[in-house]
Amino acid sequence: MFVLAALLTPVAIVGHWGHRTFNDPAQYLATVVPLASDEAVQESLSTAISDAILARVDTEELVSGFLGNLLENSPITDALAGPISAGIESLIREAVAGAVASEEFANAWRRLNEVAQKSIVAALSGEPSGPVDIRGDELVLDISELVTGIQQGLVDKGITAAGNFTIPEKDREIVLFSSPVLGQIRTIYAFTNPILEWVLVMIAALFLIAFALSRRRARTITILGGYLIVIGITLQFALAQAAASFNNQLEGTVFGPAAEAFWTIFAAYLLDGLTSAVVLGIVLIGAAWFSSNTSSGRAVRGAVLNGLRTIGESLPEGFAGIAGAVTRNTSTVLWVIAVLWVFLVFEGQAFNLDTGFWVTLLALGFLTVLGILRGVRTPAPATPASGLDA
Repeated sequence: MFVLAALLTPVAIVGHWGHRTFNDPAQYLATVVPLASDEAVQESLSTAISDAILARVDTEELVSGFLGNLLENSPITDALAGPISAGIESLIREAVAGAVASEEFANAWRRLNEVAQKSIVAALSGEPSGPVDIRGDELVLDISELVTGIQQGLVDKGITAAGNFTIPEKDREIVLFSSPVLGQIRTIYAFTNPILEWVLVMIAALFLIAFALSRRRARTITILGGYLIVIGITLQFALAQAAASFNNQLEGTVFGPAAEAFWTIFAAYLLDGLTSAVVLGIVLIGAAWFSSNTSSGRAVRGAVLNGLRTIGESLPEGFAGIAGAVTRNTSTVLWVIAVLWVFLVFEGQAFNLDTGFWVTLLALGFLTVLGILRGVRTPAPATPASGLDA
């Protein structure tokens, strides 16, 4: 059971991240919405959109034609056309950069991605619709709505030429991700989607069963903690290598400068999960030491339990009833706490440091109450009266 769970753990962590990132609308928006506020991403987007607009407008020709109608001297016209057209291009780029950095663009980006999330799920299901599609080895986002909004903004600023052309479809698309295995994602998605929602709970349950069947439980927990630390660090290293590969793919493109920022934001949820795995491993090793038969573990455990019993002994006898029930079912109570902790930590999108900390703190609170109740004094049973006393 332990080996099976260990083999499935790295796949489960990455699969869970991908499932939550794309299938959960809230997590998807939490992942991609911050991209619109990143300066490097804004710069790349404004450059791409400006290039697409300027590629359809020959500003120098427009200026030359305009000046030709005013001046008959061709050399003067030619001398003025270049600087004026350069000024117009600079004005367009500044206007686009301002539009991309605006709150209106951020709102439009959010609306676009609200639709894009549903579109991604549809594309993975083999029924592409909306602004996202899988084309060969590429995941493509159509930004037509954003481009149209910026064009209208340029027209409103007096650059009427920006509204007199249509940008080709190829310039209205951003490649979000590129991988040779992307074409197989639909098959993988159809097979794994029903499982990935609960995969972390399933893996945790396998480890819990292995723990229950183990004869040396402290050692089992220690090995599990060490394994989680190794997996967390190894996958973080693999994530760094994937980031380098992603940066290399975009190097030399208009989105090259934003590649690092894009990857950092996009993979933040997975990185948080891997960090949580490392912290969880450290916590489990500490718990194993606390419950072990080592001299230091016994000494600390004894001191803590004696302190809790002392507190329990000071409580009034009114707690005796519940204390007796808890004492008689200590093992069952401990297993209930363990199962609830596993479920709350690994259920859904809760596998992160914040939730793990508070759930663990809650579990420690229950364990503390359990230790105190075991120290409550219970009244001695009454001695039956003898016949002579009667």
